[in-house]
Amino acid sequence: MTEKHIKEHERFDAKLFEQPAEYLDNTDKALKNNEKEPTPNEGVETIRGKIDRYAQPKISALKEKISEDSRQTSHHISKKIKSETYQATLQRVRAELSPSQRLLSKAIHNKTVESISEVSAKTIARPSGILGGALFSLVGSLIIILIAKRIGFPVPASIFAILFIAGFVLGVSSETLLSPLKKTRSKK
Repeated sequence: MTEKHIKEHERFDAKLFEQPAEYLDNTDKALKNNEKEPTPNEGVETIRGKIDRYAQPKISALKEKISEDSRQTSHHISKKIKSETYQATLQRVRAELSPSQRLLSKAIHNKTVESISEVSAKTIARPSGILGGALFSLVGSLIIILIAKRIGFPVPASIFAILFIAGFVLGVSSETLLSPLKKTRSKK
């Protein structure tokens, strides 16, 4: 892994050494097109200033490209290392489990199951939704049962599920609506 990283940087460094000639040619053309030829009376500092003025944008662009490439490479490497470390940890822990637990661990830590679990944790299993659903269904069921007992009509069994879903939607929507307010308060 490290050798591959070093080879990429060597290849990238070779590109850097090929490009300055191109930039110098462009600088010479710009000097000829935009400026008069320096006279013998002009100082070395004046000429250096002109060169810096034309070369500085190219140098900045090169530095930015180098830093961007190194960030992308380090992100890719860190993601790969993280994945390898995770797999090694799973193997080490599974070695200490019983065969049935090992089988369950392999089923749970399957990539498909993990991705579904991550998505559901962000959408379906929201604490605000579960709490809102539970409270709404509890209070709503009590009220409906008391009214039904007083009037004398039967209560359908699905009323609890319907109230839970309604409370879940209210809980998640209230979290969504109130989260921007919490962010603005925490910034102050």
